[in-house]
Amino acid sequence: MSNGGWLNSVWEPGVGVKKGLRDLPKSTTFSTVGIGLAAALFGCSGPALIIYESGKQAGWTDAQIASWIFSVYFFGALVGIVLSLRWKKPMSGAWTIPGAAMLGATLGYFSPNEAAGAYFVAGLLVLLIGLTGQLSKLIRLIPIPIMMGMITGVLLRFGIGITKSLVASPTVVIIALSAVAIVEALRRRGQLKWLPGPLAGIIVGFIAAYFTGNLNLSGVTISFAQPIVYSPEFSASAILSISIPLAFMVLFAENIQAIGVLIAQGYDKIPENTKVPINGIALLSGLGGIITSFFGGHNANIAGPMTAMCSSDEAHEDPEKRYGASVWNGIFFGSFGLIAPAAVSIINAMPRALIGFIAGITMIGVLLRGFYSSFGAEAKGKFQWGAFFAFVTGASGITLFKIGAPFWALVIGCVISLIVEIDDWKSLRQTYRTDAES
Repeated sequence: MSNGGWLNSVWEPGVGVKKGLRDLPKSTTFSTVGIGLAAALFGCSGPALIIYESGKQAGWTDAQIASWIFSVYFFGALVGIVLSLRWKKPMSGAWTIPGAAMLGATLGYFSPNEAAGAYFVAGLLVLLIGLTGQLSKLIRLIPIPIMMGMITGVLLRFGIGITKSLVASPTVVIIALSAVAIVEALRRRGQLKWLPGPLAGIIVGFIAAYFTGNLNLSGVTISFAQPIVYSPEFSASAILSISIPLAFMVLFAENIQAIGVLIAQGYDKIPENTKVPINGIALLSGLGGIITSFFGGHNANIAGPMTAMCSSDEAHEDPEKRYGASVWNGIFFGSFGLIAPAAVSIINAMPRALIGFIAGITMIGVLLRGFYSSFGAEAKGKFQWGAFFAFVTGASGITLFKIGAPFWALVIGCVISLIVEIDDWKSLRQTYRTDAES
């Protein structure tokens, strides 16, 4: 393992970046490169459309959206590569999809510089939490059912968008939906595990749109990213409306999901008895959010779905070599950010109904996890009033005092829960004390 130094006083001990690089050729196989590419294709398809949709909803220009896409893909990739090499665990970096979706209804109230300031503060909050090493304690401050109720409510409009897209362009969307359903059915039977359903929908939907005359490729251009550098401006309302919810999403909707995947796959003991770097993940995610803010990007952090793909058995039979899949995933993922203008021009060529459908299909997994964590068995019947009010407040899309629904969803959900479900809070506090004593 790497020796001493200030780095290990902040991050959990790892094998070191040099050793990770030295062992990378042994961990580069057809399966690790293939799964890395498949994970990148998943992250570069439907999720990019969510950024595009949110940017257009806020009135941003194509150049601004391209800079946003560049920053979160390029620096998100770097986050994953550094994490994977230092700890030799498959940790893929990206950005929070729920966070990007939330911003569509919020960004229009602020200038791009105020948004950059809010992103900077969000990254700083995550970084400070990483520096304290108290992430596990922070998680207990807000009950997970209430947190996930807020996230699910905010993202519900994407699920509804699937049906709206079906009505707007039935031929293209029915064909794309059929492809998604068939691929997902095959995946459940152990076939086509390398092909995510949403990616199949994108490919087939793209082809269907072309042959039905709904795809106009005349405006597609191939060019490299030209990032826009912003000077952050700090607004109290932007910090309340964007920074706090965004920081929570990075920590609770992304980091925790990826951490759970790694622990479930046994990476809390391998390689060389190293622990999953919960503190290190938060620290790198915070730094990533600070850097992306200067280019109009909302954050760069470890990604749950791509981490799950790269840590799967399909990536490599040897768990200690699966980190290679995340490194290659980062190479492909970052390359997408370098051609962000081309990505935006391709998205512009696609019919709006197909974009809405793909965005909704991509969000299905997030929504299902949200419902399960808010109201399903994982909630264990606790904080249900709080989760419900967080959900409906988030789904309402309300804005008060230029502060968006995600913040009010947390406030209203917690207040109602404290009144109605005081016993649940006492039980949570007792659990917290017991864990602290042990």
